[in-house]
Amino acid sequence: MQRFFIFFFYCLSFMLVFPYSAQSALDGRLSGYLDTYLSAGYDNKEDFNFSLKNFDWKEFDIERDTYLETDFGLKFKSKLTDRNSLSFEYLLNTVNYSDQSQLSSYENTLLNEFSHKFSETLEIYTGYTFGYLHVPNDKTQNFYGHKARLGAKHNLSNTLYQEFEYLLGYQIYDHDDARTGSGISKGKERREMRHFFEYGLGKWIANRWVDKALIKGKLQYSNNRSNDSYQNYYHYDSYKFSLLIYSPFPFNSFFGLEKLIKLDKISGTLAFSYRYKDYTDRLIEEDITTATQEDHLYTGNLSLNYDLGESWGISLNGSYIWNESNEPSQDFSGADLSFGLHYWF
Repeated sequence: MQRFFIFFFYCLSFMLVFPYSAQSALDGRLSGYLDTYLSAGYDNKEDFNFSLKNFDWKEFDIERDTYLETDFGLKFKSKLTDRNSLSFEYLLNTVNYSDQSQLSSYENTLLNEFSHKFSETLEIYTGYTFGYLHVPNDKTQNFYGHKARLGAKHNLSNTLYQEFEYLLGYQIYDHDDARTGSGISKGKERREMRHFFEYGLGKWIANRWVDKALIKGKLQYSNNRSNDSYQNYYHYDSYKFSLLIYSPFPFNSFFGLEKLIKLDKISGTLAFSYRYKDYTDRLIEEDITTATQEDHLYTGNLSLNYDLGESWGISLNGSYIWNESNEPSQDFSGADLSFGLHYWF
């Protein structure tokens, strides 16, 4: 019934929007783009025991830990009026590991968004997302995802803006049963509901060093609830802070590198986040009477991009993640390194 409802919703949306989109195309107000990305990389999701301090190249298993990832995106945006716009987007992500096939996955996502510009400084938007994640060799991880969101963007000045967003998510694991506290199947699918409240503040910077750089901070609160009472791993509250810095390469010359490549084609993104998760019902092994699990998750990302021109680009990406928990079995760290080729038009 839910699959039929989703299909009906998109058909109805298409029927309602198509006349406006067709007219927008005739008026030159319909735009679209195609975005593809291919990358190959290494990570340690198999065991999550990577350590920068104690890393041993002998443990690097190129057969086991390498993967190939592809992303495909198709988006259409229609300007219905001077103040209203509507967009539809399709995304496909595939990840294939060379030897750890249980980690390989395929994800299809459909998105639409409607935005209204109240003034030159205030815009609100609402949207809906439907996605399906398929893990061929671990079907308990398969799920249908629904997300509805409502947000606003407010320009405080020409270079400073703030954003507010509320998101409601609902996931249905169609191959994993919900269980009672004693581990007995309830005879129905495991389901999760999530609420996200987010506030972001961004600042564009332009000076003699960079043409256009961005610094953005974000605060997020979320909670997750599930109908599975056995593990108690799916009931938690989360508090997250993240910081992102994007910048073109700031120098016209750099140790003779400008003789080999064009430095103004280079850009980079540095991101850091801290997330505190408080599990409301999950007790730790050392104190199963009162103490519940608490996690401190840190993530760092660095991405370097080079614009090849004519809609082509390459990127080098690295990330490191580590988790500190009062439940020792949940301490872990991991790393990911990838190189990608990007094409868009």
